[in-house]
Amino acid sequence: MVRKRWALTQRELAALLGATTREHISRLENCRAHPSAALLLSLEVVFGKAPHTLFPEFYDEIEDRVVRNLYRMQQELERGDADDVRQRTKHQLLAEALSRAVLRTKRPTDYDL
Repeated sequence: MVRKRWALTQRELAALLGATTREHISRLENCRAHPSAALLLSLEVVFGKAPHTLFPEFYDEIEDRVVRNLYRMQQELERGDADDVRQRTKHQLLAEALSRAVLRTKRPTDYDL
C-alpha cells in the first residue's frame, strides 16, 4: 500500500486529501467505494502515481465498459458513409483507442493506496 509505504495513517491521508474521512479511505482501500475524479487527482498529487496504478480493478472495470462501447460505435460507423470526413475522423479515434486498449499490458502490482 502506497499510504503505508509513506507511514501515513488513514486519518492523515484523509486530512491531506481534504473533504474525506478515515472511513472513506478504508472503504477505498478495501474496494468498497469508487474514488471520485477529484480524489483520483488529489492522490496523484500526493503520491505522484497515475490513478490507474492506484485503483487497477476500478480502472479495468471502466476500461472494459468503454471498450465495449468503442466496439459498438465502431460497428455503427462501419454501416455509415465511408466517404464522410466526420465519419472517418471518428473511426480513426475509435481505432486508436481500441488499439491502445488491446495492446495495453497488465500494469505492475504496486497499485493500491
